[in-house]
Amino acid sequence: MRRERIGYSSNHDDLFMLEEGMSSSEEDSGGFEMMDSSRNCHSIQEEISSKETLAVLRLRQTVALILMLATVTVSLLIYLIRKNGEAQEFQNQYDAAADKIIESYEDIIHKMGAISGLGVALASHSMGQKTFSEWPFVSLPNFQVRAGNARELSGALAVSISHIVPRGEFNAWHEFVNGPDNAWIEESYSYQESLGTNDFEYPENIEKSWIRRNDTVDVMHYFDENGNPMAEESSMHFYLPVWQVSPLLKTNLVNKNSIYEEDFSDALAHILKYKTAYVGRFQTATPGDATSSDPSTARFAALLSIREGKQVPYLGEPMFNIHFPIFDQFAAKERKIVAIMTSTVSWRSYFQNILPRNAKGVVVVLDSGREQFSFEIDGHEARVLGLGTHYEPRYEKYRKHADFTVGHVKDGTVNGITINSEHCHCNYHIDIYPSTTFYDEYNTNAPVVLTFATVAIFVFMIAIFLLYDFLVEKRQTVVLNEATQSTAIVSSLFPKNVRERLMKETRQNLGIRSKSGRRNFMNVSRTEMECAPIAELFPNCSVFFADIAGFTAWSSTREPSQVFMLLQGLYQEFDKLAKHWKVFKVETIGDTYMAATGLPQPQKNHATILVGYARQCMLKMRETTDKLETTLGPGTAALSMRMGVHSGPVTAGVLRGDRARFQLFGDTVNTASVMESTGCCGMIQVSEATATLLRLAGKDYWLQPRQDMVNAKGKGVLRTFYVSPPLVSGFTNSWSGKLGSSTSIADDHSSLGNMDWKEAELGHSQTAENARFVDWMTELLLADVRKMVAHRRQLGVKEDRTSDFVYRLPDGKTCMDEVKDVIQMSTFNEAAHCASDSSPVVIEPYIVESLRGFVSDVALLYRRNHFHGFEHACHVTQSVSKLLHRIVKPSIHPLCDGSHRDFALHMHDHTYGICNDPLVAFALSFSSLIHDLDHKGISNAQLAKEAPVLATIYKNKSIAEQHSCELAFELLMQDRYKDLRRVIFGTTEQFHRFYQIVVNIVLATDIFDAELKAKREERWAKAFSETDCSIAVGNVQGAVNDVRATVVLEHIIQASDVSHCMQHWHVYQKWNRRLLMEMHKAYKAGRMGIDPFTFWYKGEIGFFDNYIIPLAKKLKECGVFGVSSDEYLDYALKNRAEFAERGQEIVESIKRELEAESIKRELEALETATVATMDEAHMNTRRTIPEQALGSSWAHPTPPYLPTPCLARVASEPVRRTIPEQALGSSWAHPTPPYLPTPCLAQAASEQALESSWAHPTPPYLPTPCLARVASEHARRTIPEQAVRSGCAYPTPPHLPTPCLARVETF
Repeated sequence: MRRERIGYSSNHDDLFMLEEGMSSSEEDSGGFEMMDSSRNCHSIQEEISSKETLAVLRLRQTVALILMLATVTVSLLIYLIRKNGEAQEFQNQYDAAADKIIESYEDIIHKMGAISGLGVALASHSMGQKTFSEWPFVSLPNFQVRAGNARELSGALAVSISHIVPRGEFNAWHEFVNGPDNAWIEESYSYQESLGTNDFEYPENIEKSWIRRNDTVDVMHYFDENGNPMAEESSMHFYLPVWQVSPLLKTNLVNKNSIYEEDFSDALAHILKYKTAYVGRFQTATPGDATSSDPSTARFAALLSIREGKQVPYLGEPMFNIHFPIFDQFAAKERKIVAIMTSTVSWRSYFQNILPRNAKGVVVVLDSGREQFSFEIDGHEARVLGLGTHYEPRYEKYRKHADFTVGHVKDGTVNGITINSEHCHCNYHIDIYPSTTFYDEYNTNAPVVLTFATVAIFVFMIAIFLLYDFLVEKRQTVVLNEATQSTAIVSSLFPKNVRERLMKETRQNLGIRSKSGRRNFMNVSRTEMECAPIAELFPNCSVFFADIAGFTAWSSTREPSQVFMLLQGLYQEFDKLAKHWKVFKVETIGDTYMAATGLPQPQKNHATILVGYARQCMLKMRETTDKLETTLGPGTAALSMRMGVHSGPVTAGVLRGDRARFQLFGDTVNTASVMESTGCCGMIQVSEATATLLRLAGKDYWLQPRQDMVNAKGKGVLRTFYVSPPLVSGFTNSWSGKLGSSTSIADDHSSLGNMDWKEAELGHSQTAENARFVDWMTELLLADVRKMVAHRRQLGVKEDRTSDFVYRLPDGKTCMDEVKDVIQMSTFNEAAHCASDSSPVVIEPYIVESLRGFVSDVALLYRRNHFHGFEHACHVTQSVSKLLHRIVKPSIHPLCDGSHRDFALHMHDHTYGICNDPLVAFALSFSSLIHDLDHKGISNAQLAKEAPVLATIYKNKSIAEQHSCELAFELLMQDRYKDLRRVIFGTTEQFHRFYQIVVNIVLATDIFDAELKAKREERWAKAFSETDCSIAVGNVQGAVNDVRATVVLEHIIQASDVSHCMQHWHVYQKWNRRLLMEMHKAYKAGRMGIDPFTFWYKGEIGFFDNYIIPLAKKLKECGVFGVSSDEYLDYALKNRAEFAERGQEIVESIKRELEAESIKRELEALETATVATMDEAHMNTRRTIPEQALGSSWAHPTPPYLPTPCLARVASEPVRRTIPEQALGSSWAHPTPPYLPTPCLAQAASEQALESSWAHPTPPYLPTPCLARVASEHARRTIPEQAVRSGCAYPTPPHLPTPCLARVETF
């Protein structure tokens, strides 16, 4: 081992011996290193598998190969057959769907015969008229009915007739449209009204389209580029006004000159030239509904709505017009074209209702020769995909093509109407493709499923065929797994030699080394296994016990997770040290740690190694608790350990049975436990046997004999030693102040139970302990601030970066006026719960320092009270944190489905919304921090007498509580905390809600105001009575939660304020003692009318019965704190019972200590007064000892009570008068000194007898009776131990030759 691993020692022999011990332990390290379980398991598996023969293995492989080949072949055939069948089915279905689409597409021209026939009817009517038979003055009777039928048959959206009006007949046309022939308009409106198709247009669009709204027919007009109607002038060669329209819209389309529209002008030119029908190009508009300001969009939407019989939007699909010529005659060669019949058609309408409902996902690309437009047909519906080609390129091979049919439209005439696409601007055709949806419907995973099913059948056949082999293999696997698991467990629990023995037994039980192994394995007697004990005597061992002093009381104020955090963190460090020092860890029981050296392998310097390990553990204890105090709270760093070591023979082995483990037995173990239990906090106590081994190892200077003897049960009186081994590098002796004194500690909890109450007199300056309190409180509040910031971010709350968040009470108002019966909690927000855990919120360092500064300022504002001080505020905060963490927090992360959401909502209501609001947690911690700020240590009634102005301001209600609250907010509102407030609150609403919560909580700590107490009891009764609470809030669950949450928050702070009564007995005793001291101090100062000692015992019993126990029961009744409510109630009942039994004795003990303290104070006062008098009266007469002369002895005449001449020596260190050092080893008697009023025998006892005090009459210079004690260490006469902490002066005795100041001081 390298030398640098051991720290520096002044004695090189110590270093070498320690290294030698470590080296020897390393050589024998086989007993400490746990066996590689995986390697051992592998060896067992190889041993078992070696039993199989090569022939069986080959046969198994051959059968498996044949069956696998058969499985693959059959499965592949089934897959291919099924896959080809699906492909064929897809092709058939696709072809059928495509054929239907093509059929519908090609049938469009045939359907247009109904429209053309309407033109034939108009021409026929014109030829049959007797008057006004000349074109263009012709109107078709019953036009709306006829045109409606034509639209229904053809699928067109609209039909219109536009007459060709020469310029010479412009005025006549105007007279015609305003004459009797316009009666068709009213007839059309009436007919459409009966059908319910008149109300699909937007009134503003109607009004905008008219020039003369009051006329039946407007003047001939056209629309400019903005959609405004413009009157037509008689300057054109001819006009093309629209006359009869179906359906007839209220928008001004009648008498519109269509010649200005490109589609109509091209159609007119084509028809006049070729006398054939004309197919127009795509017509599209912006998608929208009938309210659109775009005339085309509004018209298309209105036409679609009329066809559907309900308001539907226009989706941007393409429309087109088919224009048919209307002739004045049927057969004449010179017939003239006198009008144009126009049909407006929606392409989408021809792709609807042509496929079965289950045929989905056929894409149709419509190509006009200039542009393309895509549709997807899903059953009866055709969905618009938009301009362009929207199909999957991978389906190009399935394309189906169809052209627009060119030919004759049958309209009832002999020749019909010809459509000549050669001279049209558009050459329509369609391309059809399958979509992914359509393809996947027929190309499923059924072949794969069927293939896997086939494989599964073959696998099952393989399993049946190889059943016997499978069963044998299964049994062998079970045995192998059990052996593997046993190996892993044994490796983690037992040393190597014990493991090997256990594994040997395991192999024998498995029958591995038997000729008939299977039979032996089945017939092994469990009784024979259990009758073979594993035990061994180790003659030279050292056993170590360590126990955390004060752990039980400390753990009663913490959460279970914090308790295990301490134990796990500490004992894991001990385990690392044990591995380094080659110490065998035996076990941990509760907070007790047990280890040993000298076993399972002998170690030469087992005592030296174990004591060095113990010292390291002591140092590690200090380091770990200091590090964890910020996390685990105040008092963690104050924990210490008692350690005990004893050396001797040990019996070690495995006690078979349930949960068997390696254990140590014997007197050595018991004695080591006694060494620990009777030791001092922070010390390592060793027995005389261990001390002897240390002396033999040259470590006698490590040993410090314990002054008193240890009385061990069953062993009598034992002489023990304290040990201080060499330090290891990297550690210092800065922790030595934590070590206990040489006197023994009463019990496990003395560090808390016997805490000196006079520490409260030290105040709250920035001591190391106070700084730790500030650090812990800062971290606690900082954690809540981070949660608040993260919560706001998850909810997307916009923070106010400009507000200073300052609040002042209105004039004449107090905090009491701000108290509300109900505080609104945050509502359940699913987004906040479903949101994944956000990255840690980073708080700027200057904000953290600002928060720390605020907590430090609060600490400085606390007074030097025994009870109502900063330490108690931290204790209350710790209880608040514990209760808040016990509330079940609902969560639906990471599966935010409906069931989890319902559960989270249920838990939100169950906890009344408290756990979902980080602001509430911060407000509770803040309130517990400041609730006793600037407390005077007196009751509110006394405070009203001493501070009448304050009482007047606060209206004699909760004076101390209101003052604390107002003082805290005055501190928080200072400009230096402006940035801190902005980070904490975020919004003004949050700030005001925080203020409201804090005021309610702080004022709830006034439990002695009868009126306020009655109101709180009434609110509790209403809140947790289902009927009363529902009536009060209108039976709204959120409001019920707010009422109950308000009451629960008040009871959290009330329970935390007196939580010491519901915690471990030593915690209760500590704070109960401090409260009694505080009240007694107030009584002695005339600030309390009755001495608390006269009523304390009965008062505490009544306090438990009337307040503490009912309060603990309420915590349980509200049902949100889990097992904490049971824990609080259990501790309250136990503390009440124990105080009822021991309370009077405890009160009397405190009273006696107070009297002793009073004597000390009087002596100090007398000393001060005497010194002042002596300084004044004997300035020039008394002789003082020069400071330089105090380092040596000086002589004076022998006093008359000494039998022989002797020197009296003034020692320099304590400046006291002592008997010569040579005479202190024996007893000697002397007569009563002349300054004592009665005879007395003064005896200087031997060193062993000097432990007790003896009494003598009170000297005349002492004002009150007191005990004089001969101290053991220097055999000097001192004032009682309680008074020895400071000096006291008295006049010079008459046996001194010159005036002198004799002084008794501490050592």
